[in-house]
Amino acid sequence: MNRIKVLLVDDHLMFLEGLQSLFANEKNIEVVGAASNAKIALDIINTKQPDIVITDLSMPDIDGSSLVASIQKMYPSIYTLVLSMHSDAQIISKLIKQNINGYLLKNAEKEELLIAVKTIVGGENYFSKEVSDIYNEGSCKSDYSSIPELSKREKEVLKLIGDEYTTKEIADHLFISQNTVESHRKNMFSKLNVKNVAGLIKMAIKNNLLEY
Repeated sequence: MNRIKVLLVDDHLMFLEGLQSLFANEKNIEVVGAASNAKIALDIINTKQPDIVITDLSMPDIDGSSLVASIQKMYPSIYTLVLSMHSDAQIISKLIKQNINGYLLKNAEKEELLIAVKTIVGGENYFSKEVSDIYNEGSCKSDYSSIPELSKREKEVLKLIGDEYTTKEIADHLFISQNTVESHRKNMFSKLNVKNVAGLIKMAIKNNLLEY
């Protein structure tokens, strides 16, 4: 098996030295360079052609996200692993959408970092459980907050639809016309981006819209 060539990028020299020491005794991993900023990193990539770049996000010239974008554009065969102390859901989501190959927090154990490197170079992405949990929780909040607000009357109609009332029964119960019921139904279809009653109920259950 060929040795995995790794480039380390971090503007904290002590942390860089710690990473180099961590990989020093790994027979299948070779650190081909260590860079304190993105410019140096790209110069090393050009000459050393690493298999994977492990980078922090905070750097003095450009941020790690921009470095990853440059690597993906100029060297699409090189894998990217973010190793950062940032645990913000929006940052993690942005990087995942950017198609990074992995993300670990800096408090990760040595064994997990080694597993991540080998997994990624083996062709699979690797995100720590902590990072995945942050991303999934953030996605759920984002999905919920993106649901348009329903009017009080729309919620009343929705509740009765969920209780299997017919259009006429809803109209009689709320003292409105059947045309008004249909109008509320169509408005909710549009707001929630669904095509039929089944989709409406599914969306309502998923986002707790039947509870008010």
